[in-house]
Amino acid sequence: MMWFSKPPRAAGQAPVAERMLARRKATWWSLILPYWISEERGFAWACVALKLAIDYGVIYISVWQNGWTGRFYDAIGARHVDAFAGLLGALTIALAVHAACITVSIYLGQIIAVRWRAWLTHRIVEAWTSTGAFFRIERDGLVENPDQRISEDTRLLIEQSMHLFFAVLSVPVSAVSFSIVLYRLSGNFHMTLGEVALTIPAYMVLAAFLYSAISLLLTHLTGRSLIAINNESQHREADFRYSLVKIREHAEQIAFMRGAHEEDRRAKAMFEPIRSIMWEIIRITRRIGIVNTTFGEVASLVPILLILPAYLAGRVALGGMMQLSGAFGSVTSTLAYFSQAYQTFASWRAIVNRLSLLSEEIVRSADAQAAHEETRAALSLSDGVTVVHDARGEVRSDGLRLTTPSGIVLSETGPVRFRAGERWIVRGESGSGKSMLFRGLAGLWPHGSGIVHAPRPDAPGGRIEFLPQRSYIPTGSLKAALCYPDSPDRYDDAQCRDALEDAHIPGLAARLHEVCAWDDSLSGGEAQRVAFARAMLRQPDFVFLDEATSGIDAEGENAMYTSLMRRLPTSCIVSISHHDGLHAFHDRTLRVGRPARAEHDPARTGIPVPLA
Repeated sequence: MMWFSKPPRAAGQAPVAERMLARRKATWWSLILPYWISEERGFAWACVALKLAIDYGVIYISVWQNGWTGRFYDAIGARHVDAFAGLLGALTIALAVHAACITVSIYLGQIIAVRWRAWLTHRIVEAWTSTGAFFRIERDGLVENPDQRISEDTRLLIEQSMHLFFAVLSVPVSAVSFSIVLYRLSGNFHMTLGEVALTIPAYMVLAAFLYSAISLLLTHLTGRSLIAINNESQHREADFRYSLVKIREHAEQIAFMRGAHEEDRRAKAMFEPIRSIMWEIIRITRRIGIVNTTFGEVASLVPILLILPAYLAGRVALGGMMQLSGAFGSVTSTLAYFSQAYQTFASWRAIVNRLSLLSEEIVRSADAQAAHEETRAALSLSDGVTVVHDARGEVRSDGLRLTTPSGIVLSETGPVRFRAGERWIVRGESGSGKSMLFRGLAGLWPHGSGIVHAPRPDAPGGRIEFLPQRSYIPTGSLKAALCYPDSPDRYDDAQCRDALEDAHIPGLAARLHEVCAWDDSLSGGEAQRVAFARAMLRQPDFVFLDEATSGIDAEGENAMYTSLMRRLPTSCIVSISHHDGLHAFHDRTLRVGRPARAEHDPARTGIPVPLA
């Protein structure tokens, strides 16, 4: 039975599903329908059909039980003791079948939910990461907590959508089935007003539907603000969870700075809006609960009062009255689902809104990337920073002007050209835009103007690597973190150990296959050494280092650059640093200001004598 829970197949999704997921204006159906027209549709619809058949079978058993109730009470009224054994035996079998059907129905629902969530999560994550949307959304602050929307909201969307979908298909069938039973038992209501004879057809059925309609109307009037409140609640809860995660991630720094009191204040302040929202939800749900409870309690009396005259007149037996009461209760309780599910629908709508916003921003990011690619191909000189890939084997620009989205200049450089084997150091005052220059060269900052020409990543001499002050070290084995973003199978253990030893962290060589949250367990200096080891292992053609040795002492910094120059003799090395000791490793200087200028000092060899 393991095949029931297998992950989505690797086959490409149907074109219609792909277009639907990529809608610029996301809607509830553009989030939900793609799975049901994808390559998974055959198995998914088969599970739905089987689950619906079982659910309808459960409704049939419930209708049969209603008839059994009438026969049972008739037997009691007539004191037919001999009929009890047969009636109880039949009920036992029906209850066993009923329990088995419900169990299988729940299991099928879980299968659909697992496969649907795997399919949808896979595609949302792929869209979020493949076009760089994860970076653009975070850089521009377009959507709060996209990670939680992908993990938590996707799960809730699927669970609640399935709940609502099967309810919408099952509730009407149940309501109609019991309405037929109710009509057959009650018939029409005949009355005379003076000389006028009146007939109310299916009066018990009409009473049940009118009763439920009034309940639903009152529920809507008391709870219609829940959708907006639930949306705000999920937003606030996500922010609060994120703030707690940041405390955990920076626990040591907070402890060093004696910041526990301030973090306590900040966390409580972020929770305060959540508490206010919770009280508001309680107030609304209390009103809804009063409506539902009141109508639920009265529902047991209404059918008795309606059928009592017929019972007293002898037209209905005791069993018939109990059967009528049960059928009326089944109709009203079935229709009451819509008022009872009001909170679920409000939550579902808020989740759709949150995921729709994320989906729209991912699509906008993909569109921006596509427009950027078109600009590359056309070599447009319009506003915006453009990265153009060519075959010249160098990184160059005739001038870059990087600004904020509102147009404030952050960094400005004149013509610059980085070629194989060159050693550059970038200097400038703090805030002059050195790091921003690297972002522009990497194509991570679109605001401003200028064209960056860079080698194609898949061409010889086109591998570029950036080392920031704190490089990303993913959780997993140390070897996988060292080889990232390449597969760890691309390098053998000996190559990894050599890189770690050249980065002067031989103690980690014995821990290559240890799985750990390395980004948390390594010190700042160790993390920077691992980043150097990664660069020496992957052998890029261009290495851009942004204060990449800020956590290493002067002697260690000297040793790290000595190893880097030795391991990458033909690579272009570009370093941002305020340390004068690094001048000896570089023979060219780029001074960043307004405008920047390049200097060449042939007296510097690039390989100094190591410190004693």
